[in-house]
Amino acid sequence: MDDDEYWELRDRMTPGEGYHTVLSTILSRPDESATYDEIVDRLERDWQMDGEQTEQVLEELQDERLIRRVAEDAYTVTERTENFLRKDMGDDQFEEYRQALQYGHHITEKTNKIKEGYENVDKPAYDAARMEAAFDIIEPMDIVAYFFGHPQNAPSLPELDYMQPDRDRDEIEHQLTRLENETDILEVLESEEYRKEGLPHRFYRVTDGARAYITNETNYLGTDPAHTEALWTSIYELTEKPDNIKRYEQLPRPDGDTGE
Repeated sequence: MDDDEYWELRDRMTPGEGYHTVLSTILSRPDESATYDEIVDRLERDWQMDGEQTEQVLEELQDERLIRRVAEDAYTVTERTENFLRKDMGDDQFEEYRQALQYGHHITEKTNKIKEGYENVDKPAYDAARMEAAFDIIEPMDIVAYFFGHPQNAPSLPELDYMQPDRDRDEIEHQLTRLENETDILEVLESEEYRKEGLPHRFYRVTDGARAYITNETNYLGTDPAHTEALWTSIYELTEKPDNIKRYEQLPRPDGDTGE
């Protein structure tokens, strides 16, 4: 893209027209393709645009050869868009921008899925006073993040030890033992088969009551618990792990506290 084309296009890309919103919505998807409904929702939320205004924006972007239709109800960006953004931002910053958009969308998707889980389960009962007293034992509270962030919400001791390099393994094990024996915060899932194979055979999971208490009556998960949990899950996923920890992470968890 030469300078004249760049500056002509840049003058048209005023924020109020919603152009950048459409392009960022498309670029945030892993396959860089957004549906018509997704674009409508975003423009309505960010710019209070109605359907007619959205249609106009999409037509203008197509006329500028910045987006193209890839299915009956989906759009993607064109090479011209990428050339423009790379010239506008620089190659490195454009790649960071693209990655940030896709990471943000990834977190949003996780958050919505977790919220659905919150809504689709019965609200468990819990003894708030007993829970509050138990939280004296759970310090440091950082350990809770590893229960919520774990892909199966049930880490083993070796996994917790790896994820907390600044803590002594015996200290972590002592904390888990107290939480198991003295509180209603943790349940333990055990596998005799894994024990015989020399694998981690005890997995720790926050009880439904403790999860409800943490979500409803503490600020630990912030004002948007599902979003916080999604962030913890993503951080856990992105953490580099040796092969043995990856294997432990993927082991199917037993169904009950003594089952296989």
